[in-house]
Amino acid sequence: MMRQTIREYGRLTTRPVVSSLHEAQIPATAFDWLCLLCEREPGLGQLRNQTTLQWKSFVGVLRTPCGLELEIVPKTQLEAATAKDCRELLVRMLSKVLDMPFRETGEADIRLFSLPLTEWVARQFLLRLHRLLQRGLRCEYQRVEVEQTCLRGQLDVRRQVCQLPHRRHLFHVRHDVFNVDRPENRLLQSALRVVAATVRDAENWRLAAAARPLLAGIPPSRDIQGDFALWRHDRLMVAYDAVRPWCELVLGNGMPRAIAGQQTGISLLFPMHDLFERYVALSLRERLVPGAWLETQPGGRFLCLQEGRNRFALRPDILVRYGEQKWILDTKWKLLDCEDSENGIRIQDVYQLFAYGQQWLGGDGDVLLVYPGHAAFPDSVPLLRYKNSSLRLIVATFDLATDALLCAPDVATLLPWLKQAPSQR
Repeated sequence: MMRQTIREYGRLTTRPVVSSLHEAQIPATAFDWLCLLCEREPGLGQLRNQTTLQWKSFVGVLRTPCGLELEIVPKTQLEAATAKDCRELLVRMLSKVLDMPFRETGEADIRLFSLPLTEWVARQFLLRLHRLLQRGLRCEYQRVEVEQTCLRGQLDVRRQVCQLPHRRHLFHVRHDVFNVDRPENRLLQSALRVVAATVRDAENWRLAAAARPLLAGIPPSRDIQGDFALWRHDRLMVAYDAVRPWCELVLGNGMPRAIAGQQTGISLLFPMHDLFERYVALSLRERLVPGAWLETQPGGRFLCLQEGRNRFALRPDILVRYGEQKWILDTKWKLLDCEDSENGIRIQDVYQLFAYGQQWLGGDGDVLLVYPGHAAFPDSVPLLRYKNSSLRLIVATFDLATDALLCAPDVATLLPWLKQAPSQR
């Protein structure tokens, strides 16, 4: 299988080039398939010319029908960052978003950063599946209605009375069977089959081979979405909680963007704007001082009225309450350009924060634009104030290495709801 790795906004071409994170050569069949995919999903990429396709802000892994495995890693503020560095950043962000404890326990975990993302996802699923199998799969009683020669269970009197004379030696009975065939186990079987047919890493293959006999008696799911809807979350199913998000990723149920076409194996795509937003929200929630409260994607406010009906819903990324005060935060996955006259800040984002501040803060308070960390920020962007308003605009940066929110002039003064020391991973 052919593999290529690029960064966000990297270029894919059929021309002979020296492959790098900025540009990579792919087969013509894969290029044509990706062009058709981008026509159906314009947010994935943009055709520059007949031989070049520029990818957009989606990261993850995509497999084409011809066998190409394309890995897209996030851009970072370091131009010299390698694919391993970018992949480590993505792994850390996904680990937090998927509620997986992230820690390095040895060389084996560090080595996973050099593996393709599909192998890393497969490893996480297999490890959690093995822990579940060690504790034992949950079974449930299922009602069975059969016709047999012996009386076992409860006799179905209505059907037995209607039994034909030549079949009166058979009994219509119903009874309960303690069976392992339940929605959660069927989904695990389906995910394991996908992983076993996909992995190339020797350790992943060994883990998959060891798990297959333990799930051999369970049929695969015939309705992926239906079985996920039936997945139970009661106290008896606590052991299944850790494996579910990885099962969703493997089976495609958790993909933010559905990929059409004939796909084999694991294909994962994540919009970096959404991933960065969720990562920042989860990181800040861990650092709230007592009494502070954080809400993501709050609703209920609108920009306009039309004949008594609300129009143009406003939904900021993060709303923080502390005492009687509120703060609005809007995340932007973009590296600011310090050489630009406006520091690379889009005027549309400034308008957007002004509308949020008017609706949620009544035009009096602080709104924040949060960007990924950059070497020249936040010192180069002082506090801004909207004209003819008590609303202030704070340009902050989020350090992805330490999960620290930084802004000028002083975080402790401007953001009293935030603990100063970032939580330890």
